[in-house]
Amino acid sequence: KPVPRSDQCRSHPSPWRMWKYVWKDILEQACFLPVTAFLALIYYSLRRAIVKRRGMLNRETKKQLFWKSCMAMYLMMLVQITLLEREAGSRTKVSLELFETFGGPMANAFVVENVFLFMPYGFLLPQIWRGLGKMRISHQMLVCTIIGFFSSLMIECTQLVTQRGFFQVDDIMTNTIGMVCGWTVYQIVRKIIFK
Repeated sequence: KPVPRSDQCRSHPSPWRMWKYVWKDILEQACFLPVTAFLALIYYSLRRAIVKRRGMLNRETKKQLFWKSCMAMYLMMLVQITLLEREAGSRTKVSLELFETFGGPMANAFVVENVFLFMPYGFLLPQIWRGLGKMRISHQMLVCTIIGFFSSLMIECTQLVTQRGFFQVDDIMTNTIGMVCGWTVYQIVRKIIFK
């Protein structure tokens, strides 16, 4: 009896095929970067003008404005990728089973992409939230994990209500892992460059 094609993908996953899918999807989403970068530049310029008018413009505020603009650009991309690029009512599936989406190259590519999706969030959050940096490392990691979990849960619930995406617990798990990975990268970069 011939093995179904989906089972073949699961039995003999190709990491190169997976990364090919990941790269293809990243390039597709990159088309939104110019628009979000332009909007983030407008945000930066307006905020900078307001701060300058108040006489509060210095090196530290410029740095904060830069990172806040990066976060604004990231959040616009996040909304576009997770909600706006899909038609309302196009997706209605609910998956409450862990690891259900893990499998062949394309399925694993989605898993990797969900991790990547929240890595900028984990990296940028400590940059704009000064209070986070004052906490102990273990508390920082816990706070980032909680924020990542509930942010992903909010996106999944919005997708469920608007039917613009499948509600999947795997997405929440991988997004949260991505958040922690991004925070970890920030900690490494901070030790190497910022100090």
